[in-house]
Amino acid sequence: MASGKSREVMAWAVLCASFATLCVLAVSLFLAVRWYKATATDGLDLKLKVVRGTVLIQESRRLDWVAASNGMDLTEGYRIRTDGSSQALLTLKDGTQINLFPDSEMSIGLLKRLRFNPQSFALTINYKSGKLRIEVGGAGGYRRDYHASAPEKGATVALQEGSYTFDSTGDIVEMKVQDGGRATVRALDRDVEVRSGQRVQLVSGQPSSPPVAAAREMVVNGRFQDGLSRWASGNVDVAPKSTQGTVEIVSTELGNSAKLSRTGSNASHAETFLRQDINQDVAGFRSLSLFLQLKLNIQSLSGGGYLGSEYPLMVKVYYRTEKGDNVQVFGFYCQNDTDNLTLNGTLLPQGEWVSYVVPQNLMKLDPPPVRILSLEITSSGHDYESLVKEISLEGE
Repeated sequence: MASGKSREVMAWAVLCASFATLCVLAVSLFLAVRWYKATATDGLDLKLKVVRGTVLIQESRRLDWVAASNGMDLTEGYRIRTDGSSQALLTLKDGTQINLFPDSEMSIGLLKRLRFNPQSFALTINYKSGKLRIEVGGAGGYRRDYHASAPEKGATVALQEGSYTFDSTGDIVEMKVQDGGRATVRALDRDVEVRSGQRVQLVSGQPSSPPVAAAREMVVNGRFQDGLSRWASGNVDVAPKSTQGTVEIVSTELGNSAKLSRTGSNASHAETFLRQDINQDVAGFRSLSLFLQLKLNIQSLSGGGYLGSEYPLMVKVYYRTEKGDNVQVFGFYCQNDTDNLTLNGTLLPQGEWVSYVVPQNLMKLDPPPVRILSLEITSSGHDYESLVKEISLEGE
């Protein structure tokens, strides 16, 4: 009987052990499936737009750089480089855009989405050099895990919705946050939070600098992300019984852009404008810089017109000095077949996006500004079509 009882106890022990093992296996399987569903990823791609010039790319594990094809898809591991005359735009499916300005380089470190939650995106951009802008949108219900790193500086930046600009000067990388963005910068195991309107400096072997106020941006809605909000538009000096020009927001490969255009002029004059009141004090500023992205498509009146004062696109900065009010004009044209005057004019390639930084520090005008009154974008002449993607007037 003792032997029978022992066999019964042994049977129950084996049964309980088997049940426990089954439970462990079931729980392990459940956790493994849950882990797999939470972590399984699929690859994504960034759509490359060659804005102008020749953009170079380098595939992962390859040494040669080759010319990129417009519209190609880039995945993890690709490096992208622009020279002094080229520019590129990368777009992700959620609307996030990465703009590589001339003489810039970056690589794609991570680019994936969760297989069972396709609205969850992960992206890491490795900044190398030059000027880079990352614009993270907020629409579409996406869950984003976005980072930008500066490996040579030992820094990683966690990005939320907003706009972020990386720029390098010598051994220093400067990161600026705009448009309501907020970033967390980690360097040497120290975290620094950077809010919209602030900037930090990244230096190799050092923690991030404390955030300080970025250069003051004086133009509101300068990238036309809110249409023509804050901008007034219209026409002046239109010849009698002649057609007026139009101002509209159009969708381009770079996003929303303002288009100023006029056709059917019959060689008669008109001016089409966008104007924004600035009314900001700049007395005591050290620098004031003007930047714009533009494209000139149509220009029927050559150069700057007969008097050097009519261009398919002009930027006028109205300002006040201690001696009175003044205006500084910057003109842009794409042809001068009849050799007209081009006072204050800059020749640009026709039909190509150009990022143009006015080389002059406007605080060096004589006499210098003490207050910026307004900024005007004007198309002038006969037939014209010009696009502006961005205009910026920064002072510090």
